[in-house]
Amino acid sequence: MIPQEYISFGMAILLGALIGTERQFASNQVDKYIGGIRTFVFLALGGSIAAYIEDRYIPNFFLLAFIATFLLVLANYIFVTSKSGEPGTTTEFVSPIVFSLGGLSWWQEYGLTIALTIIVLFFLSSKRMFQQLTTHFTYEDIRASTVLLVLSGIVLPIVPNQWYGPYLAFNPYRIWLFIILVSSLSFAAYIVLKIFRQSLGIVVTGILGGLISSTAATIALAKRSKESPAYSQIFSEAAVVASAIMPFRAVIFAIIVLPQNWITIFPIALPGLLIGAWLSNKLIKEKEQNIGQLQISNPFRLKEATQFGIIFAAATLLSKAAKEWLGENAIVMITGLSGVLSVDAAVLSLGEHMGNVADHAFIPMSIAAAIFTNCIAKIGIAYYFGTEIYRKNTMKWFLIIGITSFIPLLIHVLR
Repeated sequence: MIPQEYISFGMAILLGALIGTERQFASNQVDKYIGGIRTFVFLALGGSIAAYIEDRYIPNFFLLAFIATFLLVLANYIFVTSKSGEPGTTTEFVSPIVFSLGGLSWWQEYGLTIALTIIVLFFLSSKRMFQQLTTHFTYEDIRASTVLLVLSGIVLPIVPNQWYGPYLAFNPYRIWLFIILVSSLSFAAYIVLKIFRQSLGIVVTGILGGLISSTAATIALAKRSKESPAYSQIFSEAAVVASAIMPFRAVIFAIIVLPQNWITIFPIALPGLLIGAWLSNKLIKEKEQNIGQLQISNPFRLKEATQFGIIFAAATLLSKAAKEWLGENAIVMITGLSGVLSVDAAVLSLGEHMGNVADHAFIPMSIAAAIFTNCIAKIGIAYYFGTEIYRKNTMKWFLIIGITSFIPLLIHVLR
């Protein structure tokens, strides 16, 4: 049986060799020696030996050795920078990490050691990829992602989770949570679109546009149709694919807040998905074309987040008031009207009515109504922003998507 000490030292040597190999290739690419296999093997092995000495002979020896290694690396960095005038800090930051990985190896934290080594190798070898990625984004995108993280990780936990106002319709925590939920999905699709938009075909562009915002995609593609009238048919088909995704997105949000009703809710998305799949297959067979850059603004900005919060709060208040004064069936009308402005807000507001409701038959009808009215609103958008061809094609398909969302409900009633 191999002694445990040999395994620990061997792993330290291996991880040092792996990271050193990557650094060796990096030094060859920039014509500048920055430390290679031997250097990093010695660093990792030194960390493992320092941990060994601390355990067997000298308390706190690893910390002293780590500080000494850090100071040595710092002195070397200052010397090299003063001589060459080319400040490169990656290797200098990695060196103490490799030393620490050697210590973890000695302490038999093998899983953690391997995981951290893989992470270090990934980021070291991905310099060019990250440089290319950053060219796709603006400062506004970075700021928006920072705001999203702050609102999710810092603000949300301290927002009160209590009901306030008329009919106890306002819960700051739930409003904030739903803003983050909707924005996160839209923002994720937006990131993918920004990265790959130069090479995406019409089908994938339409799908991502629908995940970001089918309304925003409809406006953006309508404007493109006026800029390039010859491609109006293509732009209209991309808008239809985006809107075919919209019922699926709405149903997913509905299932999140109403999981017990998923059997009656999910079929609402099927007609739109079938239409989108059929049209996508048709476009692919016709050798789908690249429609170039689709200019959709960042979906997570404070202005848009605030607007969504207001629409959601208003839809919740109106639905609760309608339920109190006019009965549950009035919720269908309120949700449908809210769908003109935001299907997401309209659907999520339904989750606030589950408390004392015995019959939930109105829920799928409300979701279908929100999808239908949103499709009608987008017909108006297409007529205002698009060319004649864009208007006619989108109007036909938007009506079909909106009307067919009621088909699963009719089948359920007739059955």
